Amino acid sequence: MYASGREFAGGRSLAKALRSNAGTGSVRIGVSVAAEPILAYYRARYRQGNWQPQPLNGAYDYYVLAPADSALIQQRHLEVLYRDSGLTLAQ
Repeated sequence: MYASGREFAGGRSLAKALRSNAGTGSVRIGVSVAAEPILAYYRARYRQGNWQPQPLNGAYDYYVLAPADSALIQQRHLEVLYRDSGLTLAQ
C-alpha cells in the first residue's frame, strides 16, 4: 500500500514486524496521521483486531511514526523495532 508515492512502501514489512512483536494480545498503538491509512489497511488485511490505533497524544505499547513525528523516538526514549525511509515502528 502506497499512501503518497513510495515513502510508505515499507508498510507491509512494518505490519509484519508489529504482528510478530505484539502477538495476539491487545495493544495500543500511537499512529502518525500520515501513517494511519497504512496501519488501518494492514490491520484489516491481517485481521488484527487486537491492534488499537490511536492518535499520538499519550503513551502507547507501540508507535507507528512517519518522518514528521520521528522526534518522539528520542523524546520518549523509544526502542526502534523497524525503520525504513518513511515509516518507523518503535516501542
